[in-house]
Amino acid sequence: MSTTNSEHLGRTARFIRLLKEIDEQRAISKARLHEILTTSSEATFKRVKAELREAGYPLTYNSKDKLYHVSARAALSRPKLDPRSRAQLALVRTAIAGLGAPYVAALGEVLDILDARIAIEDPEAAATLSSRRPQPRADRAFYERLDNLDTAIRESRLIQFDYTHTAGGATDPRWAKPLAMHDHDGRIYCWAIVEGEDRPKLFALDRMGAVELLEPFDPDTKWKLDDDLRYSFGIMIGRDAPQKVLIDIDARAAANVRARRWPAEADCETLPDGTLRMTFDVTMTEELISWVLGFGGLATVVEPSSVADEVRSRAATIASQHAR
Repeated sequence: MSTTNSEHLGRTARFIRLLKEIDEQRAISKARLHEILTTSSEATFKRVKAELREAGYPLTYNSKDKLYHVSARAALSRPKLDPRSRAQLALVRTAIAGLGAPYVAALGEVLDILDARIAIEDPEAAATLSSRRPQPRADRAFYERLDNLDTAIRESRLIQFDYTHTAGGATDPRWAKPLAMHDHDGRIYCWAIVEGEDRPKLFALDRMGAVELLEPFDPDTKWKLDDDLRYSFGIMIGRDAPQKVLIDIDARAAANVRARRWPAEADCETLPDGTLRMTFDVTMTEELISWVLGFGGLATVVEPSSVADEVRSRAATIASQHAR
């Protein structure tokens, strides 16, 4: 049995330890459960006990030995989980973390237990499910980082990690206050304030090294990820004033665009000829330009001219690269 202090473990890792001990010992004391989960709350104990029952670990109290027991038969009726679904579960976990209270309190431990059960069944995270949408290219180390990051956010703990730069591949250590997680097209980001800086940044989880849990910090409620992303079409956050970008979507693609609300969208208007005119307020145009190019000629930047010129230039480059 691992001797690592539970305070240094992520929440999934704590539940892995708990579930393994219950299966091996067939009994556990309330004090031991509190120790593994690093809590002394009676409300937490009752909530976890109820979630364990739903997950196939029904604990029954024995007044003689003052332990909670689980029968050997319980494992036979335990609901089966598909280890291949873990990457999708990671995205659900990220979304719940982004919602904050009271959703994390209501659903966090359910996800912890599900993740722990999958991790026990597939410890190397080798199983993968065919992708219907982008999802993390995850392995065991990825899930350990995700677990510790999620734990740090929920428990307001400082973290230390090495971060790899895109250009050159150099790494450097960071100490940070993690505030939120964010899923963008299947890539998970940590939104955190790094030591020595005065506002949060986004860090891609796949470029973070092992995440170490440190001491607690007092969270500052003034920081809201939605505020930082208000004028972003994706994850690029500019600090200048937002600019208005008008884009016309050809009638042939209009229904597909109109059916959804888009990041940084300010207005959506259908013109008499069926064209859909979209207005965006963004601080950086890079992601909008890529979006327009993806329509293959069915989207046109109306204004500003500087953005239209950039789309034209990139389209010419693409045409040149594909010339025969």
